[in-house]
Amino acid sequence: MCIGNSADAQMQEQGPFDLNFGAVNIGLGVASAFYGRRAIHRYTIRLAQELPNLSVDDTFTLFSWRFRKPLSTPALPGKGGNVRHSFWPIPGSLLMKLWEREWWPPVELFTGKLSIFHSLDYDLPTSRCKTAFTLHGVVHLTRPDTIAKNEAAWGQSILGRAARRCDVLLAVSQKTRDDYLSFYPSCEKRMFVTPLGIDSHFRPGPDDRDPAALRALGIRDPYILFVGEICAKKNVPGLLRAHAILCKTGLPDLQLVLAGDYGVGCELVRCQVRRATEQHNVLVTGWLPANGSELPALYRGASVFAFPSLDEGWTSPPLEAMACGCPVVTSNVSSLPETVGDAAIQVDPLDSEAIANAILCALVDTQTRSRLIQRGFQRAAQFSWKETARKTLEAYKLGLQ
Repeated sequence: MCIGNSADAQMQEQGPFDLNFGAVNIGLGVASAFYGRRAIHRYTIRLAQELPNLSVDDTFTLFSWRFRKPLSTPALPGKGGNVRHSFWPIPGSLLMKLWEREWWPPVELFTGKLSIFHSLDYDLPTSRCKTAFTLHGVVHLTRPDTIAKNEAAWGQSILGRAARRCDVLLAVSQKTRDDYLSFYPSCEKRMFVTPLGIDSHFRPGPDDRDPAALRALGIRDPYILFVGEICAKKNVPGLLRAHAILCKTGLPDLQLVLAGDYGVGCELVRCQVRRATEQHNVLVTGWLPANGSELPALYRGASVFAFPSLDEGWTSPPLEAMACGCPVVTSNVSSLPETVGDAAIQVDPLDSEAIANAILCALVDTQTRSRLIQRGFQRAAQFSWKETARKTLEAYKLGLQ
């Protein structure tokens, strides 16, 4: 297998692609469509929807193990045409333990013969065919201090196994690719960058239902919005400090809305949010479904979207906010500059004063605000799930050579 040194170079060197491989069978691990949450859940569903439409001569086998109670009923493509289902009532916890040790059973026992199997989440099965693995982020390697110790150890084990075993590694951002290669430089020729898309229902208003949806959540104007897991890695404590600064400098009615829930081992952050709620105008909504109407309404109604995260493999909320016409303030670290380009104010996430000043600028400087909104529309329009699927198929093709 001969693959170039960067994702774009790899694909450009090969020239135009015919995205059909000649009737090969591509396996997709779609368990996260049933049991996953948020970003990986959405990625799994959208890729499973788009890939069969782009590569119509090939067969796509959707594989999933099952728990007793799925978290959701996903909008996966139905059986028929070039799509097969291979859903087995086998406990995922058992398979994970076997596969972590690289033991039997191979995934082909469930799916039949495959040309390549793509693990869309962190469940990397034993297999006899070519394998692809999506790197959603490498915080387990780069910032283990920001997550629970057992989660960091588990993630490091999976990422190390992917480096040893996988023929194709798909990084969701250039930064994720570069960070991974700093730990596993021998993987360079197997790596591709496939940025994720955003859903089409994230768009500007007006929508007559928005005010009622916001009132039902307890939200009132003006408000700063954050969307994501409420945890140290997302730098929620830094955002709370920035909000407190704004409240003390003449904006006591400025609400901070945290649209998310607490991660595992985030008791300290939970206590910080509780104290902030007692002192200032802070509201936690819990998770809102990405395919519902409430989340777009939140973006459209927000005065500023603030996302001062410390580490992201890839994250969609800043782009979703842009697509809805909300100005964005985010971090100047990790993959965030790559994601937002020149369409957001970028700040040092460790400097709460800088975060507060950037939010204030986006609030009151009409010229800056207008510029951010217009550039945000242009930036968000560059990311689609069809393009994610196209780049994924190109990576498969090179991996199968």
